Amino acid sequence: SNLIPIVKDSNSTKTFNGEAEGDDTDRGCSIQATLFNDNRFSRIRIIRLEYHDNTSEPTIYIVNELDLPSSTSSTLTFTYNDTGTSMSELTVEEFNDLIPYEFNAKSIAKMDNRLFASNV
Repeated sequence: SNLIPIVKDSNSTKTFNGEAEGDDTDRGCSIQATLFNDNRFSRIRIIRLEYHDNTSEPTIYIVNELDLPSSTSSTLTFTYNDTGTSMSELTVEEFNDLIPYEFNAKSIAKMDNRLFASNV
């Protein structure tokens, strides 16, 4: 998805400096995903990565784990409203262990102020 800036004045420009650490912006986001209803998944886990500055590792939180809604159609739509709470915190090692394979990128490219791993 596109980046979602959660700042006090999000309508001014496309460039955001963020808020001071610890400031409450009184903002949040609503996440909506449309999924194929092929019975491969019955639950969803929402994870938040919080960067405190540009050079440190992120703090990783499990925000919530929920049952997916039931549907008889070929797709289902899941909506979640973020309230800023979380269930638990993960270390970087625990987060990396969630992926059943080792991720190695041979190069990293930058586009639109975002980093992309390539030659994985």
